[in-house]
Amino acid sequence: MNRSTLNIRATGRTVLSVDGNLTTCSFSITVDPGAELDIFVRGRLESSASTILGDPTRPVALRRYVGQTTIFNSVAKVNANLYAPASTSSPAPPPSTARCSSIG
Repeated sequence: MNRSTLNIRATGRTVLSVDGNLTTCSFSITVDPGAELDIFVRGRLESSASTILGDPTRPVALRRYVGQTTIFNSVAKVNANLYAPASTSSPAPPPSTARCSSIG
């Protein structure tokens, strides 16, 4: 797997918990039929390149809980519920300042 790419596939009831920031260049999440995924990120959720999250026919199967800023670029396809009462959303930073593949 390329270090700048994060691919997650949920095949059942799954929880991903990050006690900090989740930052990557390319980010995709696939939720199989009958599966569900809850993502908890205490800090920022940031992707500076291609982002595809969830299934457009079942956005309820993917739930994101984000504590701080959510940053996706203009090619993001997000099919998920979002709970982020203290979060803001903004466009991705320019590629020269983007950090890739750090969790924590």
